[in-house]
Amino acid sequence: MNWGKKLLISYVIFCSLLSLSVYRLVKETKVNLVSRQYRQEEKNYQQVIEARQRAADISAFRVKKVDPFIVL
Repeated sequence: MNWGKKLLISYVIFCSLLSLSVYRLVKETKVNLVSRQYRQEEKNYQQVIEARQRAADISAFRVKKVDPFIVL
């Protein structure tokens, strides 16, 4: 057997093992991008977003100068 055949066999074995590894990884891994209660989770997350916005509004003072006064 010459070096060309050995190289080809090595390449085929490598590709087979790589394909087998990818197949097993995809088969065993469950990917759930959407949950069954996505509407409730969306509402909950919207409340979190609104709470963060309210906290940012409260903590950010706005200083405005009106002639004789400074308004916060």
